[in-house]
Amino acid sequence: MFHAKSQRWMTRAALFTVLVLGLVAWSPGITSTQVQLSQKKEPSPPAELKSPIISMMAASSIDAKGQIVNPTFTFPPNEPQITAIVYVGKINASQLRITWYKTSDDGDEKLFEHQIQVKSNDQAFSVCKNASGTLELGTYKVVATLEGQSEEIEFDVSQPKQQNKTSNNRVEKLFEDQAESKDGDRAFSITTNPRGSLTASTYESADNLEPQMRKIAWDASSNTARITTTAFTAPQSKRPVAGASGTAPQPASAPSVPTYGCDVKVYGGEIIRPRDFIADTVQIKSEAACQSASVVHVQATVRGVLQDVGSYPVAAGQSNSAVFNVDPCWLPGVSDLPGTEVSVQAIAEWFDQQKLQKVAKGVITLNHDLLAPRVKVVSTPARGTTVKAGDKINLKVTAQERRIRGPWQTGVKVVQVTAIPGGMVGGGWVNPSNLPKPCTEKTWEQEYGATYTVPNNPPPTIKICAIAEDYIGNESAQCGDFYANVMPPNCKLKGYAHSDLLDASPVLGAFDPASPNYNMISCNFRWTICAKSYLKTKVVKNSQGACKSFFDSEKANLPKDQFCCDCYPNCGAKPDRRRSH
Repeated sequence: MFHAKSQRWMTRAALFTVLVLGLVAWSPGITSTQVQLSQKKEPSPPAELKSPIISMMAASSIDAKGQIVNPTFTFPPNEPQITAIVYVGKINASQLRITWYKTSDDGDEKLFEHQIQVKSNDQAFSVCKNASGTLELGTYKVVATLEGQSEEIEFDVSQPKQQNKTSNNRVEKLFEDQAESKDGDRAFSITTNPRGSLTASTYESADNLEPQMRKIAWDASSNTARITTTAFTAPQSKRPVAGASGTAPQPASAPSVPTYGCDVKVYGGEIIRPRDFIADTVQIKSEAACQSASVVHVQATVRGVLQDVGSYPVAAGQSNSAVFNVDPCWLPGVSDLPGTEVSVQAIAEWFDQQKLQKVAKGVITLNHDLLAPRVKVVSTPARGTTVKAGDKINLKVTAQERRIRGPWQTGVKVVQVTAIPGGMVGGGWVNPSNLPKPCTEKTWEQEYGATYTVPNNPPPTIKICAIAEDYIGNESAQCGDFYANVMPPNCKLKGYAHSDLLDASPVLGAFDPASPNYNMISCNFRWTICAKSYLKTKVVKNSQGACKSFFDSEKANLPKDQFCCDCYPNCGAKPDRRRSH
């Protein structure tokens, strides 16, 4: 399936190389390292799926005939509604609970819950509605619980990708989007194209607090402490609210018992039968209704000889079905790339003086790569730090494809770091393979290291972005701000950084034993520079003195430089010519 696209990808790789060579010549004092990370995973053999929940999907809606509309892992912020669909297996009549969350590094915040009465083979749905017109950007999670089993799926709400941009213009546009945001004091943000998440958070001025808070996703300089800083949601975007819930009709009926022999079917076990959306196994479902006692054998292959994946019995005059989870990397022709076609076959066998057979065939296609690689950045010093000319900022970037409960993936293609001022930081990393590779050969994770040297006469704010892209063009970026301390020669009022109010507060769910945030608190460290207030938080388990080491560390790391309060934090900023007319 990817052969036809090889020339386009080769062209993209060549273009990126040219851009790197053109930009690196004017990058300020840069070194870099690249490390290939290997995540080998041997495929598991097939297994029959007997759990109460067969599959789960997010989509725009489900129509009156039970057809799924726009199944995906990424939605624009103006999506009118988002629907979670749960396909139920063989159960006793029972209550299905579907719970919606907004995710963050500090835990999952519950939004709402639906309770739905379901029976075997039902197709249940739960809707979240966009009540404000603009959904809050970020990652959401939906958890379905039925008869003791829980399954979950994540999806992103993000801005559409900018088209027809060169690599450098794309990053400049990213910076422009940040500058035009109403969250003007933010020093940090994460963004992706429509197939990834977009959240933003940072060191935040406490002068302009707004009621809704979100937490940072960029790791702090420590690999062990989960440190976050506080940011606040723009007033025009809000979280979704509960919509309708219930069950929808099945789009196709089960086979009926024929007057002779068997009626047998085989197809994809997920909600949209010709396609498999969710990695890392293909669901194969077979149904049969037989006049005589029979056994149905299910087989599959990517290329080559069909391989047995399981069987199930059918009693005389009855119908039965089975669902099998099959890793396509286990099948002949091993491939888990989007677009891969898995050929399936079901053979019903019975005896009527001799062995007789009825065969059904089908094809299941692995769906598109609908999610950008996740990006994590560890910087030394941490983002938000005040720096001066000649200082070095070391960056460790990790780009990772989601392996399970996400779409079928193509692998990490490009990782780069870009700064303003300076352009490309290091040469970037480009996958040596022009085409994506399947299974254990896939680049599931890639690490890239680079060092940025603060140039002479730096601007007040230095913006650095880490960007990752997969083979299909899904792109995500994580950006941080660093501040240059400029002391004008005619400064009249000078000051230093001082710690302010230190306290701790329970996080959402701290008093709920069922919450992942149970007994957790937020340590709140506040400081000021030239009467401008800042807040940094760390979520820890509640105990005596739990916040002390965090507070002591932050006090020790406060900037030691003197600041000019006449102009802080914009000392040395150039006049905005766009506003001079």
